[in-house]
Parts: sequence; C-alpha cells; structure tokens
Amino acid sequence: TTEQEAKSGKPAYSAGVKLKIVNDVVYIADSKRWRKTAGQTRQSVKNIASQDGIDCIVDIPQDPGQAGKDQRSSYFKLLHGYVVRYSTESGNKVLRAEPLSAQAEAGNVKLVEGDWNRDFLDEITFFPAGFKDQVDATVRAYNRALKENKNNDNEIGAPGGFKKEKQESTGKMIYYFV
Repeated sequence: TTEQEAKSGKPAYSAGVKLKIVNDVVYIADSKRWRKTAGQTRQSVKNIASQDGIDCIVDIPQDPGQAGKDQRSSYFKLLHGYVVRYSTESGNKVLRAEPLSAQAEAGNVKLVEGDWNRDFLDEITFFPAGFKDQVDATVRAYNRALKENKNNDNEIGAPGGFKKEKQESTGKMIYYFV
C-alpha cells in the first residue's frame, strides 16, 4: 500500500500467483490482482482455492504480531479442508526476488498465455518501482515450490490454469496470496 493509497481510503491491492516447477523450469500459470476489502479478499481466496481443489497448496504470509496470528487462524478456518501453509516475511523485497530474477534472466521462467499476462509483465518489469503485489506473490510461490519440490512431487495450487493430473516429474502448483 502506498502512502497515497492509504490517504485515498481505498483498500490495498492483493495478488495471487499460481506456478509450478517442472524439470527446473518455472511455469507461471496465472496471476490475479484485486483491490477489495479484507472480507472480500478472504472470499476471493476461498473461491480460488475451491476452483483449484484440495490438491493445491495455498500459501499465505503471516504479518508480525498478534494481528497476524489472528489473520492466520482466520484463513485456516476459512480454508478448512485445503492444504494451507504460511510463514513470515522479512527483509528487502528486492533481495528476496533475486533468485527468481536470476532464473528469469537464464530463460528458466515461462508464462502460460492468458489475459493476465500484460498486467503481470507491466508490474514485474517496473519492479521495484510502482506496485509490488504480483512480484511478492510470485516470489513467495516460487520459494514455496522450491520447498515442496524438495519434499515430494505433488501439486501446489492457485486459480485455474493447470489440470490436476498426477505425473512423475511434475512440481506442486502453489498459489500465494498477498
């Protein structure tokens, strides 16, 4: 949220990115970005999770302090029956994005064609200036995919894009919300 947005009284932007890693290539299947109230955002997260099914991991950041713990608990209840993961984030956003940026520069990041591509590329191209929600979501999903791929070859989910088929050498689909 920028200072100007906060003064306008508009809700902050939220974003979710769906990706998976297959044979060391990152496939970004979808990106969603919206500006809604907290309650509307929770409903959007639930709707996307229901579209993706229970085989998808939903990864949510936990803000520091008691408010973050309450929010985390609220999402776990909301998404009962889904695989939900969380962690706190700290440090510089630009530094957190560098490993994924290096993969993109090496040609190891691919976008699945969709109507979301232009807005996604506009934001990611201007990073770190401007909005950062889709970049944050992509970096978080990438980091979760790396963790999950070390553990097994399941899917990690998000808002539609890949069929949920069990295949050897497929990474989990991960959907991350900010």
